[in-house]
Amino acid sequence: MTESPFAAYVSFREIAEVGRLSPALRAQIAVALAGELAGSGLRDVSVAFRHAVELGVDPGEIALNRRGSSRQPKIAAALDLARRVARGAEEIDALILAGPRAVGWRDDEIAEIIACVVLRMVDACQPRGPGGGGG
Repeated sequence: MTESPFAAYVSFREIAEVGRLSPALRAQIAVALAGELAGSGLRDVSVAFRHAVELGVDPGEIALNRRGSSRQPKIAAALDLARRVARGAEEIDALILAGPRAVGWRDDEIAEIIACVVLRMVDACQPRGPGGGGG
């Protein structure tokens, strides 16, 4: 039996709530995905940048994150995975997982990175603007 989309959303939300990823890394993922996702725009980039700064991420690092990169190999691998998932990787196969695993990401952390991307994608699908409920 297939789960409903709402049940899947709740499952991803639960993973994100009990996960081990730092708030700073979540913000860096948001920066890397801002503008990548349909429905996001300059406002999303600005909000993601500001949030990352508030969490102590260096502005130079944030600029790298915006391009899906980082000075830290482990962060760079997480952002690369996040962008691949957001761009619609049809399968998350061993080859895609090899990069994050090689720099120390565990499978539960990789699942959490993927959950962050899925939740961002759902948020990007929300209506925006007048009468759209998204402000």
